[in-house]
Amino acid sequence: SRVLINTSPEPFSNWAASIAEDVAVIAGLWAALTHPVLFLLAFVVFLLALIWLLPRIWHAARGVFRRLGSWLGLIKQPEPAAQGAQNSLAQLDELVEAGILSRTEYAAARTRLSSS
Repeated sequence: SRVLINTSPEPFSNWAASIAEDVAVIAGLWAALTHPVLFLLAFVVFLLALIWLLPRIWHAARGVFRRLGSWLGLIKQPEPAAQGAQNSLAQLDELVEAGILSRTEYAAARTRLSSS
């Protein structure tokens, strides 16, 4: 959030974030020194929330960047399953015609493709 606040052109959010950070540090130190058990309990809850939340944030960010990349043409869209199977069968046909696959290998690969 600090990176986003620093890019803001208006000074109030930068000033408010800086004051909030200072207050949070002072409050955290006070809690740790005067109520260490409560502080450790709150810290463990914070860590558990972080462990639960970070993968979701990472997944969402990857989705945003993947969608942005596909809009810009930087990332190739995945093919639907049916179209992908048709393309795979066409590739198998090309491999047989080129002599890379035998007829028995072709039949086995076609069976695997049709079953998935």
